[in-house]
Amino acid sequence: MTFINEIRITDVIDMAIASLLIYVLLVWFKQTRSAFALLGMVMVGLLYLIAQMFNLLLTTTMLQGFFAALLVLIIVIFRHEIRQVFERVASRGYHGVLTRVKTGRGEHTATSIIVDILSQFAADRTGALIVLPGQMSLEGILDGGTQVDGLVSEPLLHSIFDPHSAGHDGAVVIRDDRIELIGCHLPLSREHGKLRGHGTRHAAALGLAEATDALCLVVSEERGTISAARFGELHRNLDRTDLSQLIDDYYAEFGPSGEQRPLRELVRHNSREKLIAIGFSVGLWLLFVHQARTEYRTYTVPVEIAHIPKGMELVRVDPLRVDITLGGARRAYYFFREDQIHLLVPAFNASTGWTTKSVSPRDISLPSGLSLRSIDPDQVRIRLAQIQDTTLTTGHEQ
Repeated sequence: MTFINEIRITDVIDMAIASLLIYVLLVWFKQTRSAFALLGMVMVGLLYLIAQMFNLLLTTTMLQGFFAALLVLIIVIFRHEIRQVFERVASRGYHGVLTRVKTGRGEHTATSIIVDILSQFAADRTGALIVLPGQMSLEGILDGGTQVDGLVSEPLLHSIFDPHSAGHDGAVVIRDDRIELIGCHLPLSREHGKLRGHGTRHAAALGLAEATDALCLVVSEERGTISAARFGELHRNLDRTDLSQLIDDYYAEFGPSGEQRPLRELVRHNSREKLIAIGFSVGLWLLFVHQARTEYRTYTVPVEIAHIPKGMELVRVDPLRVDITLGGARRAYYFFREDQIHLLVPAFNASTGWTTKSVSPRDISLPSGLSLRSIDPDQVRIRLAQIQDTTLTTGHEQ
């Protein structure tokens, strides 16, 4: 493909940045459970491009107004999510995108405490829900809750999830090895297929895992099992080893002394979204950059003579064809046909015999999106003669 030879280093950088932005947008819509909204926007965008390509002025005008209103609607509807995106970017910038603080696994006291307490709850069939926040803010997502500041310990967690405690039905938020909130209510997931056979606690855990990057741990009082939800997935029937591994992985990623490896996380998750983002950015580059570059093409068109003076007839044209060079974006040639070019040279004020006429741009009709670059030759000679009509002559003599 010839376009590969035209790719410059700036184009590669351009596509890489566009891929990253599209990837962030895809993940954001995925986390906010708005995939259908994104699909609808893409379909309307494709319709707009098609309308522009075929010069459908009414449809293009209507869709331009739609996109102007859509921007306002997105800001209003997703204001909390947009705020989370900027908070996450600011957080990454503060800690350093490439920061790597080495630490060993299993050295967090909270890991063993949480594993022990949830194992006890499972054995006793005591329901519990614990949230370990990630980088994304939980503000505007959690409902209710009481602010506390206590070091994680088994007695404290026992008292919080005691069936006679006022906050035992809500979630406990643990951040940096400290209990931050108790009695919180989380958004419920609508993924009924993933929640088959599970209750409200699992729906709440999965709901928060769909909206943020938090790790949510659940104990079912009906089954006496432990589950975990993260990145929109629900992991059931965890044993102590699996649970400990999940929590260690969390603290290795988000813990106060854990290793920050955002680049590793960028590579590990959302492979499908990465491929879509790369493919979409390449497609957009081909459409808006590669196909927008100017291309010149030369066509040989016939010379037509118009407005021949009354009483005269055309005898000869020299030359019969001229070369016309056009310039325009490559996409302007998609539906272009050579027979759309018309060269009409007016013969006003021409007399009998040979007359030289200059060919001007106004004599040439072109499709929209293309402009005239040159005419070769830019003059034509026409030969006119008086019309010899014996019938008219005989009638005049009579």
